[in-house]
Amino acid sequence: MFWECWGWLSFTESSRIKKERMKRVSNSSFLCLQKIKIKHFTLILLLSIILISPLISKENYKSLTESADIVINAFGNQPTRTDYNWRDLTPALHEISIHGHSLPQETQNQLESIGFNFSETVVNRTFELRSEASGMDQTYDTGIFRFHYTTEGNHGVDESDYNSNSIPDYIELMAETFVHVYDKQINEMGYIRPPGDAWVENYAGDYDYGGSNHYDVYVRLLSSTYYGYVKSEYTANNTGNNEFSPNVIEQNALTSYMAMRNNYDGFPNSEIECIQVTAAHEFLHAIQYGYDGYEEPWLLESTAVWMEEEIYDDINDHYQYMNSWFNEPQKSLDHSGGTHWYGSWIFFEYIDEHLGGPEMIKIIFEEGVSTNSQNADFSIKAIDDGLATIGASFRDAFNGMAVANVVMSSNPGSSAEMYSYEEAEDFPVDGPDIYRTVNYSDGEVEFVQSTSLNQYASQYVIINTETPILVTLDTLDQSPSEFGLHGVVKYFNDDYEVISGDSLFIHNSLNSAEEIYAVIVSEDENAFDFDYSLKIETANTPPAPFLLQSPETNSRISGRFPEFTWLPSKDNNPMDSVYYVLEIGKNIENLVFVYNGADNFYTPTDPMDENIIYYWQVYAYDLGDNKTYNSNGIHRFLIRTSSPQSDVMFTS
Repeated sequence: MFWECWGWLSFTESSRIKKERMKRVSNSSFLCLQKIKIKHFTLILLLSIILISPLISKENYKSLTESADIVINAFGNQPTRTDYNWRDLTPALHEISIHGHSLPQETQNQLESIGFNFSETVVNRTFELRSEASGMDQTYDTGIFRFHYTTEGNHGVDESDYNSNSIPDYIELMAETFVHVYDKQINEMGYIRPPGDAWVENYAGDYDYGGSNHYDVYVRLLSSTYYGYVKSEYTANNTGNNEFSPNVIEQNALTSYMAMRNNYDGFPNSEIECIQVTAAHEFLHAIQYGYDGYEEPWLLESTAVWMEEEIYDDINDHYQYMNSWFNEPQKSLDHSGGTHWYGSWIFFEYIDEHLGGPEMIKIIFEEGVSTNSQNADFSIKAIDDGLATIGASFRDAFNGMAVANVVMSSNPGSSAEMYSYEEAEDFPVDGPDIYRTVNYSDGEVEFVQSTSLNQYASQYVIINTETPILVTLDTLDQSPSEFGLHGVVKYFNDDYEVISGDSLFIHNSLNSAEEIYAVIVSEDENAFDFDYSLKIETANTPPAPFLLQSPETNSRISGRFPEFTWLPSKDNNPMDSVYYVLEIGKNIENLVFVYNGADNFYTPTDPMDENIIYYWQVYAYDLGDNKTYNSNGIHRFLIRTSSPQSDVMFTS
């Protein structure tokens, strides 16, 4: 257990701070005992024992401590750490903002030494002056944005001013980019703009809010490898409600501000391209905080990377995250840290292309407002609720993406259109890492076992076979409903066939198949053990298609004992046998069987009625009771041995 000491707040403390601090007491994740001092306020110590919150799981706590290390490193004038491989400070700052009070006191002290403030529910970098504002002696306002910058020292931007308007070209270029991004995300896509922060001026204390209700962007030197970041700051309007969404009452909206680099020297792509994708990415974070500032980092990051592609389709800076993501398909979609949560943009790209378009991503955040992310992780529920508006689900999307990732084609054929990616041929990957390859021989039984599949993840098995196979999944002690199983067949003409079910019967056109994959998906949100065993064995295939011969369809027969003949069927299983059932009737809707045997011919022993139209068909079956009907459909014929008073005619 951990201990934390809380105090009764004196009546002299501002109502806003008091409300925030008491809220922190009720939601705290840890226990500790310590003396608390807050400037200008009096505290009377009180010991409170608070149960550990489910928010801080083992994985979340690991992510939190990594976040603290990264931030201390980034703001402490130390060489950039490469062992965590994070490309964006926003998720690290996000983790500290909402879980920072759960850090060890020593770590909190280190964060305080570089400007962090633990006196609020949301851990921020704001006292009398935001840390990012230090040295920023100039501002430029355009649209809803205020850019803070300097031309002096390490944080200075290039002073070039081509139009001689006293605003550096770099700042104007950045401002134009943000105005464009705002227009796309707010005006065209319909997102709600981030909440303002000017209301802070009305509360006790001298808190920095940038000097206006503009959205503040600080342009300065950042640690190498980081494109920019967004830092959440206050509970919006002191209530958690975003004032720019008049028809919705949010409970966890947070204000924020942003930092951008004063140059992008040494980064992939050109400087303007780096500014563009960073603006698209980071401004979506500001928007996301206006819906729910406590949302899970993986959802925030993956959708922000997706937004880069949506607004600046031709830059493709996000391709850099695909190799590592596709190399570890067994890692959870919502895995925290590293570059994996950036690579998870491919999931939302699949949703965009097949399940509701770009509008669906906005709907997911709108649905997320209805749950309280301070209490638990509702990120998957938000996705599921969003997709439910079009009759789909998280499982549909996740299984679809898992299959599309191995199809990896923009034109997989008419039967697999649901598994395409528009830019598949341009992606820097050919598909996911293969867990196992099975070279199958007829009559063998092969097993593939796994103990490494995580929740919301997938594994892929290549099966090389010339023999029809049956693939079954043994989920061991888990329910089969926790898994998805799919077979993907790629043909030499680059068309694909996808088979899904509890077991896979793969037998069609094997001589035309270039590759066969089994796709195993862990899809249940309530399970945590996804060990499995995959069984591959020779399938008992149905008999091959065959044709009826005589009587020919629409023929007239002069005898009442016609001979029925059909071509023989074949079975690919050498130890199997083929039998036939002949069905005849005077009504096409009511055929009855008259013969069951191994011969491919039959002559009735009793005369058939004349001047009657008969219908007939045959199906072949094997020892496994697999059936195949004749491939040229139901035939009909007329028996006429004399000239009747009224003739019977065929009609179409």
